[in-house]
Amino acid sequence: ELAGVGILMQQDPADGIVYVKSCVRGSPAFRDGRIKEGDKIVGVDEHECHQVPVADVRSFIVGPVGSRVKISCERPSGETPQVYEVLLTRGAPQEDPSPPAPAPLVPTPAPAMYSSMN
Repeated sequence: ELAGVGILMQQDPADGIVYVKSCVRGSPAFRDGRIKEGDKIVGVDEHECHQVPVADVRSFIVGPVGSRVKISCERPSGETPQVYEVLLTRGAPQEDPSPPAPAPLVPTPAPAMYSSMN
């Protein structure tokens, strides 16, 4: 059985960037609390996602239920955008969708493949 992590995405037709539109209540992304509306999805596991069709980004995220996926996001933070990675377990939304206390957001150095996207 396949599942994602509950991120609704949209792609800006002007620049090809895939943005987080929202996280489905009760989903793995919602329960984790670190991925937010407006974040840019810049990578999924080993895949770079700059100017990649949103359908392809979705296919990178979807996988076997219970398996893990690493999503790299970029969020505006002053003059320098903050790039961070979130490791999530794929699965269906849970019944108790109360908002979580977000896990700490730990910036990671932007891999060289992302430095040309600014």
